[in-house]
Amino acid sequence: MTTDEEYRKNQAAACSRWHEKNPEYWKEYRKKNQAYTRKNREQQRLRNHSRTAAKGSDRSILTPIAKMDALIVKIDSITATGIVWTLSVTGTP
Repeated sequence: MTTDEEYRKNQAAACSRWHEKNPEYWKEYRKKNQAYTRKNREQQRLRNHSRTAAKGSDRSILTPIAKMDALIVKIDSITATGIVWTLSVTGTP
């Protein structure tokens, strides 16, 4: 699956089409599921802290967390606060 170029292209195109049709989905989901969202964010902070501690204090060496067929991203820059990330999305690894 991960080595099939056509599969990856199709998945990326399908994801883009879905996102264009549902631009507010995740915003609305988080609004409707606030308790779950808070819990998930706290758990992610703990996972990020553990990953940072395991690799040292340099967050730039951490690999992105993603599903097997998620879009591949290249981190261009990270704001010092860790709140805003600028990402370039590419279709190939």
